[in-house]
Amino acid sequence: MNIVLNRLTKAYDICQKAGEHDIAKIEIEQQNQKIEESIDNQIKKGVLFDTLVVLVGTGLFYFGRLGALIYLVVVSLITLAIIAHLFLDFYEKKARIRKNEEIIDLEKRESERIISEHEKELSFLPQEFRNSEAIIYMLHIIKEDEGYSMESIFRMCKSYMYSLKCQNICHTRNSHISKIWI
Repeated sequence: MNIVLNRLTKAYDICQKAGEHDIAKIEIEQQNQKIEESIDNQIKKGVLFDTLVVLVGTGLFYFGRLGALIYLVVVSLITLAIIAHLFLDFYEKKARIRKNEEIIDLEKRESERIISEHEKELSFLPQEFRNSEAIIYMLHIIKEDEGYSMESIFRMCKSYMYSLKCQNICHTRNSHISKIWI
């Protein structure tokens, strides 16, 4: 069982290195999501400001033809300025998102490279257990009782990973529901 313990410890170190890149990838994806939300917010603010300008500008019709001309010029210029600002900001943020997506791709490839580089050391583990959470759980089982066979450890780990997946799905669903109600 010491051999299995050593192999699992090495596998944990390898998966931890690969997991660091996965965590960086997730953080960058969250940054992209925040950027997209800020784009949406700026578009909403621009539309609201433009609507406000139109509403305030309608008071210029009180001055007749000259007021209507001033109204058209002012509203057109402000609308063009808002559109130009939104487009420039939109393209700048989209460029940042594209750059972040390239970084995400690099992080993903680096994580895969680490795993494939150490494929021989991880060959005893099924593909679904090549992550640090599963390995920690297996190490915990072995430390509790060394009498389990690898097949039974894998079965227990599969059950544990399934329950984690269900918890994550429920948590995600509940967080979306709470956002709707807020």
